[in-house]
Amino acid sequence: AYFSAYYSAYFSAYCSADDPAVAAAVAHPDGRSDPRPDGSSDPPADPSPTVANLYAETTISGTYSLKFYDVFGEDYTTPPIIYEDYTYDHTNNVVKSEVDSCSWVTSALESLPDSVVPKGSVACSETNYGKGYAAECGNIYSLTFTGNPGILKELEVDYYDGGRPTLFNQWGYAGLNISSMVYTKGVPGADVDYFATKCEGVKVKTKFAGDMQVPYKPSVNIWGAIRDIDSDDEYSQLARCLGDSDGSAANNVDTTDWDYGSYVPTDKTYEKMGGNPHIVKMVPTTKSDNFAPAYYHLVWGSQLYTYSNWTSYASTEYGKVFWLASPPVSETEEYNVYATDGVAEIVFYDTDSDHTLDVVGEPRVTATFSQGSKVIYTSYDTACESASSFIHPCLDKGDMIFLFDANWGRLSSSEANGDTIFGNGGEHKVLTDFDVSNNAWKFNNYESFTNTYYTIDKIYKEDPTAKTFSVAEDRFRIVVDKGINWGATNYTDPDGDGLSNTGYVQIIKFSPATTGNYKFVSECSNRGTCDGGSGMCDCFSGWEGDSCTLQNALAV
Repeated sequence: AYFSAYYSAYFSAYCSADDPAVAAAVAHPDGRSDPRPDGSSDPPADPSPTVANLYAETTISGTYSLKFYDVFGEDYTTPPIIYEDYTYDHTNNVVKSEVDSCSWVTSALESLPDSVVPKGSVACSETNYGKGYAAECGNIYSLTFTGNPGILKELEVDYYDGGRPTLFNQWGYAGLNISSMVYTKGVPGADVDYFATKCEGVKVKTKFAGDMQVPYKPSVNIWGAIRDIDSDDEYSQLARCLGDSDGSAANNVDTTDWDYGSYVPTDKTYEKMGGNPHIVKMVPTTKSDNFAPAYYHLVWGSQLYTYSNWTSYASTEYGKVFWLASPPVSETEEYNVYATDGVAEIVFYDTDSDHTLDVVGEPRVTATFSQGSKVIYTSYDTACESASSFIHPCLDKGDMIFLFDANWGRLSSSEANGDTIFGNGGEHKVLTDFDVSNNAWKFNNYESFTNTYYTIDKIYKEDPTAKTFSVAEDRFRIVVDKGINWGATNYTDPDGDGLSNTGYVQIIKFSPATTGNYKFVSECSNRGTCDGGSGMCDCFSGWEGDSCTLQNALAV
């Protein structure tokens, strides 16, 4: 018989508390970062918490350590932490209450020297999933670092004492078939928020496609829709806020002066997501705790359908449909929407060199990657230094990219009017799991948390391997700054050439604008100006202190 044990972890980090040494933005008691200098009361969105996901196909016992990196890149290793295995003793898919091992994790992190993780600053929750012998069972630790400002490198998991493993499978074999992965979910920590424009007067929900929903079933680049748009004015406010999507205001439409981000042929027989969809950030309007996360979503506007086209239940929802290409995270949460002045572009092969994706006819660059890995394999060379001039946009070190699960098509297919479109078939048309909020691992055909961006650390071409010309293209590679939080390793045929030799996930490059941003870490905590001569802050009215962190109500 063959048995295996598997251990994994994913981590991200964000912090919004003040550090006088860097004059960072101060956190409010409710966990949100400070208001802008203009005094507006609604700050940018909260980031995602750090999360540790540990699971096993058999039981695991022993200890592990976490390596924590501060904002300056210095590393610190925790004392050993006991691995708590609930393979046989837990309630499936619920927050753990019988035995809470969060304190073991937080105590280890907060015991690091020099108070690198301040005591009481790590918020932790624990969830369990899976059940039964040889099932994939485990624990999820969700950690939020509230006392460490700036961009933090991902944590690392260490289960070796020198060369000796410290984790054991149920038969007592040390380190046998045990491995780890680290990856990020949700909005990562950042110094600058590129999605800082709040859509005023807009509060929405997100819902999956389904019976009596909008639409009735998923389709290519549609997992569901933005819902609860309660008036024509709210629809117009959201459209106007999303605004331009391709960097050219000249082709904006309607009185709302915006881009739909979609393509419709002249005969109006169908519509598809265009080459420049919208990316938005959704922030819960209410919070169950101080650190509720925000999420990016891939959105495009319908030019053909209103909400009432789909169901009478949506007859009180106004305007044309805002399609969700990325899966909803919650169907009950109400969100504020934040937009960006930046531009999202699908990377494609520009056969006519017009720098605009022709939905009909032009192939896209696709990617394969494994969960937890930092390496992406692409179907074309995309490096600006070496790629064909037909690749648009090309990619370079430092570029930001998204790898959304956008229900990308695995096959090529034709529309009723004869238009043949890349990746227009083979998509998911049903949801295999409706337990969206609780299911923690693998039992669905969608990935709800692919909404994060990655920064390119390296892009290069490798020599051919044994499978390059016989199985799939694997020479063109991108290395990103953090582990990828989902996997897409299947080889498919989205170009319709009869060979399943490429991936299906399309890469979206995000180019930030110089406007519409909010700098989290700023001199004088965004509440004053710095006198370079004296090194002192000249605080705005109502604020005082060395870094303008103290509020003086009498001075307002």
